Amino acid sequence: MKFLLVLLVAGVLATKIAMAAGSFYDLNQELKSADRLLYKGQYEDAIEILSDAVRSEPNNAEAWNLLGYASRKFGDLETSAEAYQKALSIDPEHKNALEYQGELFLMLNDKIAAQSNLEKLMALCPDGCKQLDSLKNAISAYP
Repeated sequence: MKFLLVLLVAGVLATKIAMAAGSFYDLNQELKSADRLLYKGQYEDAIEILSDAVRSEPNNAEAWNLLGYASRKFGDLETSAEAYQKALSIDPEHKNALEYQGELFLMLNDKIAAQSNLEKLMALCPDGCKQLDSLKNAISAYP
């Protein structure tokens, strides 16, 4: 009888733990969802998810970077600038944030700041990387 009671209690505890685990905020899942929306061009929906993400995990550079990207594509350049700045304050070597912020600088007609980001990427990617190539191409195409 005691053994049955122990099994019953163990089962109840396991169920409660599983239910509690499912209620935790899953940042990785949220970032994947936002990434899918960004790929589809659904920037406003992605911004909603990413705004929740940075509230839940304010020290996550990738969440801030994606919020910057979504905001820039949506046309909210002020929020974009703030998000990239936050991402880079958390991780000054975040390659995507450096590339995307550089592209934002070009949109704001600040080629010098974009070139500064390019120099940072050159230091981070001595053998080259896609972020370096993308920003270099964007600067080359800039009038």
